[in-house]
Amino acid sequence: MKIFERMARHEHEQFVLCSDTASGLKAIIAIHDTTLGPSLGGCRMWPYASEDEALEDVARLSRGMTYKAAAAGLNLGGGKSVLIGDPKKDKSEAMFRVFGRFIQGLSGRYITAEDVGTSVSDMVHVRMETRFVTGIPSSQGGSGDPSPFTALGVFRGMKACAAHVFGTDDLSGRRVAIQGMGNTYLRAEGASLLVTDIDAERVKRAVSELGAEGVAPDAIHAADVDIFSPAALGGIINDQTIPLLKARIVAGSANNQLADEGKHGDELRARGILYAPDFVINSGGLINVANELVGYNRDLATAQVNGIGDIITRIITLAETHRVSTHIGSAGPANRSVGLDEPFHDIHRHVEPVERRHEVGTGHHRAHFLKEAPRDGHAGRGPLLAGLPHLLPDGLRHPHARHLVVEELGVPVIAERQDADADRDLDVGDSRQVCLEIPRVVQRLREDIVGAGGHLVPQALDVQVDVDRGGVGAAADQ
Repeated sequence: MKIFERMARHEHEQFVLCSDTASGLKAIIAIHDTTLGPSLGGCRMWPYASEDEALEDVARLSRGMTYKAAAAGLNLGGGKSVLIGDPKKDKSEAMFRVFGRFIQGLSGRYITAEDVGTSVSDMVHVRMETRFVTGIPSSQGGSGDPSPFTALGVFRGMKACAAHVFGTDDLSGRRVAIQGMGNTYLRAEGASLLVTDIDAERVKRAVSELGAEGVAPDAIHAADVDIFSPAALGGIINDQTIPLLKARIVAGSANNQLADEGKHGDELRARGILYAPDFVINSGGLINVANELVGYNRDLATAQVNGIGDIITRIITLAETHRVSTHIGSAGPANRSVGLDEPFHDIHRHVEPVERRHEVGTGHHRAHFLKEAPRDGHAGRGPLLAGLPHLLPDGLRHPHARHLVVEELGVPVIAERQDADADRDLDVGDSRQVCLEIPRVVQRLREDIVGAGGHLVPQALDVQVDVDRGGVGAAADQ
């Protein structure tokens, strides 16, 4: 497939090919959508059989990150990067530093993090060349390895699925087949684990430390279990594996679990198997590293990740109400929030057309890297920004809170103040004012103050802040 055809198929904004002979770097950065903010997604290193295979993988992964960020309620877009090579023998500090320089050249359009085949130490090397990297050690102001948060989100989502299927979220005694080992909370919950992994040593460790039962990789799909948890690479739910499944729930941390999203989502539903959409249930790691961008707070990140179970529950309800697969039930709202084509045709809401995405996203780019800006850590944020249809009055045209403030409801900006001339950087001040307005809007939405065709009277908010960067004038503290 030609490269522009591939981009057009899922409406990617940008592909960046990166090459450096001296370090051996061959990398591809894919930016899918930046409507809600700069793209963020991990850096994967894998020995792809061909460049075309690498391009297809990064295209699908970056698209999934757009969905993941939208469903999690983050002011971020979808991006991903892949390094072509064997992570066991081809890595070097030079390679990741060169890659960091390529990221720096994108001026914040793409923010990276660790992924399959890369580590926190690799991100430290990337950090030497660019600030647009997350998942760095706490000693350097980051949050460290995000995988425990991914595991926590999967655990919460799995419990939500169990509550729906079995009538209780208690996983004790449930048999869970895990394909691909990683962080897990299941053993502490009392679940019975069957595990497999291409790394035999990891299976041995799980058997020894977790009391798990090891099974052959080609036997895991047909295991007699309650829950099948894909935690390795994508495409594992396909024509060959679906007929083998005995589990009543598919819920795992792998990306792009459905080989054919529409077809295989419908087939799981037809067989009575509840599927937890991967880009929702595995968003815990993304939520965690996204918090680094606004000043990391572990308690806040944990609280947000714990909310994944509630989002999964809403998606299940939505899908059942409209008699569609849970994949369609979740992808539809995520599509609406970024203005992409809408597969959920029976629920109509106006969204910004493609040509206005950059305009709508401008406020996100302004505010995201202002370390002094208040973080969006309010209680209603997660479910609101998931964009689920029943959570917003019909009169409000866009499911994203920042868009509601900037485009729908109005906000008094510093440029309109009488003392505006005293501010040498109006963009910084305006972005701060928008950040301050969002919690009030969300609270009023939660209290049903804003109804169909609703309107909020703009009012100025005063706050005293400490500003430690140049170019911000006196009006910014008002």
